[in-house]
Amino acid sequence: MTLSSKERSDNVAMAMRKLMARVGEQWIGGVLFDVLDPEIVDILPTTWAFLQRQYWIVESGSTMGGHIRYRLTGRGWIEGLRLTGSLGGAELRDRVIQLRARLKDQVKGRAGDADLFLPDFCQATGIPEEWVYNVVENGLLSHFFPHDIVDVDWWDHNSRSRLLRVPVDFGIPR
Repeated sequence: MTLSSKERSDNVAMAMRKLMARVGEQWIGGVLFDVLDPEIVDILPTTWAFLQRQYWIVESGSTMGGHIRYRLTGRGWIEGLRLTGSLGGAELRDRVIQLRARLKDQVKGRAGDADLFLPDFCQATGIPEEWVYNVVENGLLSHFFPHDIVDVDWWDHNSRSRLLRVPVDFGIPR
């Protein structure tokens, strides 16, 4: 039986809500989704295929039983925020504003870039470390502040570094 366009669209929206709920505050690269997991088994095979074509998920190996596992991509995380309504919501906006302000504080009055040890920064600010990884790796600051310099990056690009580099011109208009 072929599904209607609305049924397929509804399944995609439901899938993204479930995947985003599972990710929560965690780093998206560390959360794997097994297609046979009882909590997400109602995600249709055509939906998994659609999510892959959109590059919202990528295959991430398989279980010992041979079941395919996926993980969200940065693009999928941003789309998930949009589909769940979080991207346009006050809670996420306020949280991103708080992160931007705390990062700006790190370079205020400095003559050069600031290198932050992420665990210490997060402990001092109360902002969850895994969430900051998602924000930095997926350019969420630029989404909220497209006209400002908010390009924060990892000190070491070859690994999942815990040292964040904040440029001296962070937060000023482009």
